[in-house]
Amino acid sequence: MPEELRPDRCGAIVIFNREWRHWRIVVAIPTGPEIPPATLEWLKAHAREHALPLLFDLRLMKDGKYIGIKEMGYGPPAFVEAVKLGIGPQDIFTL
Repeated sequence: MPEELRPDRCGAIVIFNREWRHWRIVVAIPTGPEIPPATLEWLKAHAREHALPLLFDLRLMKDGKYIGIKEMGYGPPAFVEAVKLGIGPQDIFTL
């Protein structure tokens, strides 16, 4: 993994080669309220270049307090539509 993708440098924890439903995807989890714009643009370019959907979270804040997560998808229309439906029981795994 490139040195510039270290979480302390890019503002996200990036996981490659993850599977979600029937897609091989890239997952990005922000280390703060959101993934910095430059990192998100790099991830989107990487997703386009390698034909990999991208799943990332926005941490929702109100008055400086965490109130939840909004899951976002970037990729082919079928993938984005699946993300809109949200995570279901089929997406939860035990260790």
